[in-house]
Amino acid sequence: NFHTTSPLCTPNRASFVSGLYPAFTGADRNHNAMNDDVVTFAQILKEQGDYDTGYFGKWHLNGELRPGWGDESDFYDFGFNEIKHLFNQGHWKWIEELDDGKMQEYIYATGAKKFKNKAEKHFTTDFLFDRGIEHMEKNRLQGKPFLSFLSIPDPHAPKYVRPPYDTMYDDLVFELPYTARTAAFKNPSTPLYNYHDYDNVPLDDVEEYLEEYESWDFFQRSMRQYFGMVKCIDDNIGKLLTYLDDAGISDNTIIAFTSDHGDMLAEHGKFNKNRPYRTSAGIAMILRYPEKVMAGKIIETTYTSVDFAPSILKVMGVTDPNVNFQGVDFSEELLSNEKVSSKDVIRYVFDSGNNMSWAAAIMNQYRLVVSGNDVPWLFDLNQDPYEIYNFFNKRNVVPESIQEKLQDALFNAMPAYEIPLYFANKLVYWDKPACIDSNDRLPTEEVNGVCSDLGVSIPFVDRCYQENFIKHCPVTCGTCCSDSNGEMLRLGELSSCDELRSWKTCRKRKIAGFCPVSCDQCDAS
Repeated sequence: NFHTTSPLCTPNRASFVSGLYPAFTGADRNHNAMNDDVVTFAQILKEQGDYDTGYFGKWHLNGELRPGWGDESDFYDFGFNEIKHLFNQGHWKWIEELDDGKMQEYIYATGAKKFKNKAEKHFTTDFLFDRGIEHMEKNRLQGKPFLSFLSIPDPHAPKYVRPPYDTMYDDLVFELPYTARTAAFKNPSTPLYNYHDYDNVPLDDVEEYLEEYESWDFFQRSMRQYFGMVKCIDDNIGKLLTYLDDAGISDNTIIAFTSDHGDMLAEHGKFNKNRPYRTSAGIAMILRYPEKVMAGKIIETTYTSVDFAPSILKVMGVTDPNVNFQGVDFSEELLSNEKVSSKDVIRYVFDSGNNMSWAAAIMNQYRLVVSGNDVPWLFDLNQDPYEIYNFFNKRNVVPESIQEKLQDALFNAMPAYEIPLYFANKLVYWDKPACIDSNDRLPTEEVNGVCSDLGVSIPFVDRCYQENFIKHCPVTCGTCCSDSNGEMLRLGELSSCDELRSWKTCRKRKIAGFCPVSCDQCDAS
């Protein structure tokens, strides 16, 4: 149940190394540079524990520099004293250290020819693992403690991997996931913040579209290459574990395996990242420390990347880092003798992209998402592991106390941690409007369509006299006239219809829809 703070490269990397939320690091948007005064856990280990700290791979916290090799640019090291093999931006597939000691990167096609007979030495994943292991071995021989940070760019576009991984999965035929099909058929539809690749495909054409998509050579090749990249990383992790065993330092070496974000791989109709779904915002956190952490331990408590720095420092014996972390310390839970542990901890995940469109509060299996695009969505992964149903206000599924607890926590966290949606000057439904059409397909097998098609491409033909249509499309059918009993987030404040009632605010379509009676949009009498 570990999550990225923001499912975007730069903001999450800043939170991971600093224990601060992105807005407090300067790196709150992709490609923004992290402020020089930010203290990383590497700097603390270097200063307090005399650790030799090395960073190998993609950094993405030094602004627009591309590639921006560590030793060849005006680079503030943030506590990493070995940064020769650090680069700032880019997903280069091959790396070479030239005779003059300078680093050189290559795109896939160029490197594939140049390193045809020594691919395992220069493919980026292999190269970075080898440099990291060299750093560990150097310090082992010197009897010095070390931090080796390996930041592997893959799996990531461009989706190419070296032999034999490039053909390893050619015998597999990939199907679109279940949630891609439900999204395309709008059965149920996805939240409006999840605009997706199939949104504009007419429902009559969806089946044919999906069949063509699955047979598309680009889709099949991309998926095969993606899992080839994953397998290459997996084999290199095996190489690292073998080294630690052979060197006799396995028991007192901590290994933490994680990521800056996920990849949806067509789940919910989307590829890539920057969505609150667990396939995008949920990330691995696998930690191995035989000397202190119980093997097979499972932590079900919700934590995010901002919690890593204070926790790992405590595990390593740093009791006074002299930093006011915003992340919480989960070291006690990590080091406990409980095989499985679960606590009611609420953590926050949010959109740090240019749209600043959503923010989420997560606790255990519950995930509350508010946005400037749609009504609040409340997921319960125990009831709905696919994350396709909205349980907001469904008291028979999610207790009212849970919903209110998440709402209150998120509202307080937004200004405290400068969550972008709070400052985006957007009107946000904090509760559902009393009158709102469903975005799901119409409740009939006779025609394919949604509420907005009624009276346009689909004649009314007495449909709005049918109970299921009245319930599904109350606004389009003109059968609902009620103010919401809840609140909207406006200009940093939660306001009810009584507080929103004025000619000026009612000119905003969203407020008029939330408060149709107060805004004289209909007559409830």
